[in-house]
Amino acid sequence: MVTPDLSRWDWKDEDEYAHGRRLGVVREADHRAVEKAREEAVAMIEGGVGPFAAERGLGTWRYEPHWPDPQLPTGVLDLN
Repeated sequence: MVTPDLSRWDWKDEDEYAHGRRLGVVREADHRAVEKAREEAVAMIEGGVGPFAAERGLGTWRYEPHWPDPQLPTGVLDLN
């Protein structure tokens, strides 16, 4: 979660992620990929680039209630 002025950011669901790690649901290779993505996201926030660039209008973005709910691909939650 990032404030519109980019002054503060925080990760959601840290407890759930840690629990998934303890259970082995999040494997080590996946965890390394998550860590790399987190580092890249923080660099973009701190640099004000990518989706966080001022010209992208992050501060004025608003959710449109008529947008459809996102759907996960079939089978994405299967652990087999």
